Order: sequence, then C-alpha cells, then structure tokens
Amino acid sequence: MSILVKYIKSRWVLLSIVVMIIIVLISPLFGYAYEPMDYVVEQFNAVEKQIYEAPMPDYIIPALGETAISGILAGIVGLFVTLFVCLALGYVLRARRAKEPS
Repeated sequence: MSILVKYIKSRWVLLSIVVMIIIVLISPLFGYAYEPMDYVVEQFNAVEKQIYEAPMPDYIIPALGETAISGILAGIVGLFVTLFVCLALGYVLRARRAKEPS
C-alpha cells in the first residue's frame, strides 16, 4: 500500500472537511445559476406561503444580511451539521453491527 493511500485512510475526515470548505468557498462563483423551482413559480405567478421559520432562510445568516460572507458562513455551518449527523449515524450503525451475533 502506498504512503499516499495510508495517509488518506488515516486522515479521511480531515481531508473531507478541507474539500468541503473549498467547495463552500468557491460556491458564490455559481450564484448566477437559476433554480428551476423559481422559474416554475414565476411562470404560474405562485405566492410563497411560509409554513415555518427556518434558522437560515435563503442560505444566509440573517444577522449578516444578504452578503457573500453570510452565504459562505451558512454553507460552512450546514457542512458541519451534515458532517456531524453523518458521523453520528455511522457511529450508531457501527455500534449496532458490533452488538449483533456473528
């Protein structure tokens, strides 16, 4: 097994975080993309009806307003929430598998 493969296997969480942060940081470059659901809403003159108050509506942090840094920070927060949920789920599944008789 090569040194690079060993390094990646031992540091996969750290490398995943670094890659995700890079993706979040370059995501404002793709802000020009138009969402298909927005297009459909405009075509049918639909009215948005809010059913709950989201903690980060429209992928921004409300205290920072609609700025690029607000979107980047919201992406980073979402990244870590998703990472935590996935790691916790993996831990629970691994613990359950370890308890099962072979």
